[in-house]
Amino acid sequence: MTGPSGGFNAAFVPFRSEPAPRLCDFRLSQSRFLLMDVLQHLREATRSQHESIEARVDVLRPDLTRAEYRRLLERFYGFYVPLEAALAGAADWERLGFAFHERRKVSHLERDLLCLGLTPTGLRALPRCSELPSAAGLPAALGSLYVVEGATLGGQLIARHVKPRLGLADAAGCAFFTSYGADVGRNWRALGEFLRAQLRTGADVERAAGAAGDTFAKLGSWLARGQERHDGT
Repeated sequence: MTGPSGGFNAAFVPFRSEPAPRLCDFRLSQSRFLLMDVLQHLREATRSQHESIEARVDVLRPDLTRAEYRRLLERFYGFYVPLEAALAGAADWERLGFAFHERRKVSHLERDLLCLGLTPTGLRALPRCSELPSAAGLPAALGSLYVVEGATLGGQLIARHVKPRLGLADAAGCAFFTSYGADVGRNWRALGEFLRAQLRTGADVERAAGAAGDTFAKLGSWLARGQERHDGT
C-alpha cells in the first residue's frame, strides 16, 4: 500500500497553494470507480498539489536548523488544532466504527513544541488557521482525513532525518512525525479499508478528491503565510 505521494510524504511542507482540483477532471463512471482503488484515485487527483509542494520546500535538507523545524511545527499546530476540531464534529465516527480520537495529532505537536522550548503561554498564543477546507458531509471529511493521515507515512522518513541532525527523539521533538510508531502501516491500511467502505459511489469519491485537493491547498497557503511573515515579505 502506498501513501498519497512520496514527495508530499517526504516533505509535507508546501509554501505555495494550488487551486483545488476541478471535480470534472475526476468525473468517472460509477462502474469504473468500483474497479479503481480509492486511494490510488485520491493520489492521482491531488498529484499537482504534491508536485507544488516538492518544488517549494526541502525539509530534508542537511542544513535544517532547530529554529526552522520549530517554526514548521508551529504552523502545523495552527492548522491541525482547528482542522481536527472540525473533523471531530463532521461525523459520528464511533457509530461508523472509526476511532477518530486515536488519530488526532495535536497532543503530539504540543509535546514536540514544549520540548523545543515553547512555553505553555506561547503555545496558547500561536495563531490558528481560519481558512479551512470544508468538512461538510462525510465524503469531504474523508478527503481531509486522507491528507493528514497520509502525512504519517512520510513522517517516518522525516524523523529519521531530523533526529540525528537536531538531537531529537521520538518522544522528544519527533512525536508528531512518529505518532503511530510501528503501527503506521497498519493504520494506513485500515484507513484505506474505511474509505472504500464509506465512499460508495463515484460522486462520493469525487467529493472526497475535491476536499483532499482543497486541504492540500489550504495547508499550503497557511504555511506560505507563515514563511512570508518570517521573511518579512
